[in-house]
Amino acid sequence: MGAVPIYPRMAQLFTDMESGGVAQTKGSRQAAKYKGQQLDRIRKAMEGIRDDMTRGDIYDFVIEFSGAPGYQIVTSLLGAYLRDQSMTEILDAEFWLLGKVAKLVSSSSKDSINLLRRSTLRGLNEEMIQQMFAAFKNIGERVLQIPELKTKVGGPAMQIIPIAIYV
Repeated sequence: MGAVPIYPRMAQLFTDMESGGVAQTKGSRQAAKYKGQQLDRIRKAMEGIRDDMTRGDIYDFVIEFSGAPGYQIVTSLLGAYLRDQSMTEILDAEFWLLGKVAKLVSSSSKDSINLLRRSTLRGLNEEMIQQMFAAFKNIGERVLQIPELKTKVGGPAMQIIPIAIYV
C-alpha cells in the first residue's frame, strides 16, 4: 500500500488548520493575520487533496443519465484526450458516451462506486473523511462556498470505461 506515507502529511495539514485558535490573537491586526493564515492552510490542504485526486491527469465525472432519470454514470477521463481543457464541453452540454460497463449498481444494492478509489483518501473511513471536510466548512464557511462532499455514488448507477465521447 504505497499511499500510507501520505496520511501523516494530511493529518498534519488538518491539525495545523485547527491549531492556533482565536484565543491566541489580540487586536484586529492579529485577528486579520490569523484569518489569513487559516485561509492559507485551507488553500494548501485543498490543493494537496486536488493534486492527489487529479494525479495522472485523470478526472472523475458523475453524470446524470438523461435516458433514465435518477440513474448516474461514473466515468474517468484522461485530460490529455479532452479537446477543451477547461472541460466546459463536458460539464455544460449533452453528449454521447461510448464505453465498457465496468460496474453496475442496482437501486436495491448496498454497494456503491467509490469516487476516492484512486486517491490516498480511499483508506480512510467515511466518518474521518466527513470530519476532515467539516473542518474546511467550519473554518472557511464565511469566505468559501464548499459544495456538499460526495465520496460514493449509490445505485442505480454504473461505472463506464470510456472509449469515445461525442459532443
